[in-house]
Amino acid sequence: MADATKLLITNNLLRFDQSQPWDAWRQKELYTCEVNDLMDPNIPGLKKVYEKYLEPRKKHMDQRDAISLFREETNLISQEADVMYCFGMSKMTCILESKDSERQNAQLLFVEFLEMIGRVAHFKYRGDPDFAKLALAVRIELILDEVLATVDVKRKDPEQIQLDESESDDDY
Repeated sequence: MADATKLLITNNLLRFDQSQPWDAWRQKELYTCEVNDLMDPNIPGLKKVYEKYLEPRKKHMDQRDAISLFREETNLISQEADVMYCFGMSKMTCILESKDSERQNAQLLFVEFLEMIGRVAHFKYRGDPDFAKLALAVRIELILDEVLATVDVKRKDPEQIQLDESESDDDY
């Protein structure tokens, strides 16, 4: 039975698979110290942006909010379909679909919003040879400038972490 199932999947499903390696991009480009160092001091401002779309009975951003932010308020992405592509790629994998999954798929959690900023930075500058060579963190800086400006907040630069004498390896 297991061999038959494996053969069925291999011959009839996987050969038609055209999925993109979204997790490889996360691991290679998004989950880096440079991106973390950039995003971390800007979390309060990004929460302010995110919370701008919340209401008493609406606890998360949704697809319409993402389109509003990235297409209408900032014009970072001109096509609604492209905003939705970034939105979809930012969503966390859902192992167990529930009867409420349609609503959950339309919501954008804060952590997904942070990833969407990275996705927008990657998407927006992918075809421009001058920008495509830049590290993702540098491209995210440009996106943050636009996004944070919607709530009159300026982007904070990464803080330089300096070890003082008492924290050096020689003390251990």
